[in-house]
Amino acid sequence: MISIRSLVALATIGFVAAQNPGNIQTESHPSLAVSTCTSSGCTTSNGQLVLDANWRWISNSAGTNCYDGSAYASTNGWNPSICPQGDATSDATCASKCYIQGNSVAQYQSTYGVTTNGNSLTIGYIEGSNVGARLYLMDSTTTYQLFKLKNREFTFTVDVSKLGCALNGALYFTNMDATGNLGGTNKAGAQYGTGYCKCAGSV
Repeated sequence: MISIRSLVALATIGFVAAQNPGNIQTESHPSLAVSTCTSSGCTTSNGQLVLDANWRWISNSAGTNCYDGSAYASTNGWNPSICPQGDATSDATCASKCYIQGNSVAQYQSTYGVTTNGNSLTIGYIEGSNVGARLYLMDSTTTYQLFKLKNREFTFTVDVSKLGCALNGALYFTNMDATGNLGGTNKAGAQYGTGYCKCAGSV
């Protein structure tokens, strides 16, 4: 279990072809209080957290899995009846038919082990179809919080006393578009955790 108390903000630790917002389960972001401090004192605001799109259920409009790494291993995890492989229109076809499903606050806890209380975030290790969670801090319901840290301090407390052996708990910054690259075939955007940038690619 990881507990993080943040005075400013936080983000924790396949390619997602689906870029449509959930049609079965809409998204509800867990809240997290964050504070910004100056020499005059601190102001606290009610922030929100969002789960990375790569941790989410991806299905077609009827609820059939678009992606299942075990069931469709021969097609890189993508359901060939929904996402045909090997032709020039594969990605566009899959993006038009698949939805990044949302989570309720209760599902954040039951599926991903994510709970918040005031300015504290706890991520419990849940074994099952999902392992761990990567979260981003939101500036609004539809945009990520961007940070300008020049001449500023970023302060947080991390409790890893219950972090199990061989598990990775990380808090870091990554360069991302505030909207999660919303636009074009991506109709989900930051509200559903899209746009994570790693190496040369954006997923």
